[in-house]
Amino acid sequence: MHNRISHILLFTILLFVIGAPVASATPDNGELVFFMPDTDWPPYMTAQDPGEPKGVLVEILEEAIRPLGYTLIIRTLPDRRGWVQLENGDVDAHAKAKEWVDDPERFLWTVPFIESEDTLITAAGEKFEYDSPANLKGMRVAVIGSFAYPALAPYFADGSVTRINVSDPYRMLDLVEKGRADAAVVNKRETEWLFKTRQDLSANRFTIHEKPIDSAWYRFAFTRANGWQPHIKRLNMELEAMIQDGRLDAILQRYK
Repeated sequence: MHNRISHILLFTILLFVIGAPVASATPDNGELVFFMPDTDWPPYMTAQDPGEPKGVLVEILEEAIRPLGYTLIIRTLPDRRGWVQLENGDVDAHAKAKEWVDDPERFLWTVPFIESEDTLITAAGEKFEYDSPANLKGMRVAVIGSFAYPALAPYFADGSVTRINVSDPYRMLDLVEKGRADAAVVNKRETEWLFKTRQDLSANRFTIHEKPIDSAWYRFAFTRANGWQPHIKRLNMELEAMIQDGRLDAILQRYK
């Protein structure tokens, strides 16, 4: 009880300092509940085993809310259920690119803070240079079956690029290495992390093309149900400060 009261007092003082009206109270239990999908997506969000990395997005949020006096609570949920609970206010926050969410105005969004790039990967030694999606005509391209790829959608639709749907990045890389796909669309940061942490994968066997196929910026999405709206400005200020003073980059460097 003492810790709970301390968190409330600290947050009230911060609101007073930045000029926010104290009457517009945020949830008063000193906790921010963040939902994490039950499927890992390293290095963005990873399993919460003791002593293991939490992921880039989790560490950034922990750092950003520390001056607000809040403790981050992780709740692991199936992805669809997590979004339902976020809309209902059963959890407070999640991390996503706004462009990837249907009807994003259902939620409150922070400023963008890290970019996610979808990049083309091919087998090492292949004489292929990527400049635009039109370069892929006649090719077989492996992608995650549940993901949308707006830049490639017209080419998949007319059949000029063959879409090969798989369930995970390991399968995509395997298809490319064995010549069963000509290329794959991968998340650049995720793939670099896999090459660093998986002994069975070698970056030397592949070429990651520099020009992205598409990109989007991660933000934190908050429920509209729990009174967070007056305090997003303070969180935005802290995220922008982290970008300027190098704290955000220091977190990213730990996952390179």
